[in-house]
Amino acid sequence: MAEISKKSDSEFTETVPEKVDTDSEMESTPEKGTLDSTAVLDYLKENPDFFVDNPGILDRLKIPHPCGDNTISLIERQVLVLREQMHQQRQQFNELVENARSNETLNQQLHKLTLQLIGCTSLHEVFPILYDRLTADFMADAVQVRIFLAPRCTADAKLKELSDWGGVVPEVIKPLIDTGGEPICVQIRVAQMTCLFGEQAADFGSGMFMPLKGEDERIFGLLGIGSRDPKRFQHTMGTIFMSQLGEIVGRVISPYISDTQEPDTQEESDIQEND
Repeated sequence: MAEISKKSDSEFTETVPEKVDTDSEMESTPEKGTLDSTAVLDYLKENPDFFVDNPGILDRLKIPHPCGDNTISLIERQVLVLREQMHQQRQQFNELVENARSNETLNQQLHKLTLQLIGCTSLHEVFPILYDRLTADFMADAVQVRIFLAPRCTADAKLKELSDWGGVVPEVIKPLIDTGGEPICVQIRVAQMTCLFGEQAADFGSGMFMPLKGEDERIFGLLGIGSRDPKRFQHTMGTIFMSQLGEIVGRVISPYISDTQEPDTQEESDIQEND
């Protein structure tokens, strides 16, 4: 009888695929759209020129010194200084851009106001437009105009802007118009604020006053803007825009003002009454 060779059990054993733990695999696999440190590391290995092509990301990286937090090389120190300088320059640049945008907005608003004012045919039209636009567009809590000289039209004399002070410059206001025609910022000057804005001045923390004058450079009135914010108008702020605003308003109002009467101060008025 022919001898039948016996094969080992392993040769007849069916290979069964190893069961895959799908749950654990799903847990270890990063979700789509997310990156783990291994994926980032593999990408950098495959793209060694990444930081050469993207130098802007270098100033955001933080790599501690291997010898400890208190150890730093000269080159690293120079890099830190340059990084801080770049951060400051970036902030300054952003501030310049923001200021440029604000100035552009102010110029556009001033242009619109100018067009509306030159289209007016009387002081009865000028003052409402001036108050509405300055309050709405220039973040003013209150706007007032006072005229020291008599109007050309007698009907305009009834306007509060011309009748409130009776053609007399209050003594407390006199320093505001003795500035050579330049705007002046005031803070916590209750007497001056009250003289122009009345009882509501108690709520104001700062203001800007602009003398009004015509082509002959003669000061005939005062434009005041009040704000509840004490930091809204400060002595350190620029006054170019306010100077332009005062010049425009002065040129618009001056044709309606008499050119024969000179303003009196409160002191001169009292002397005349005593005589």
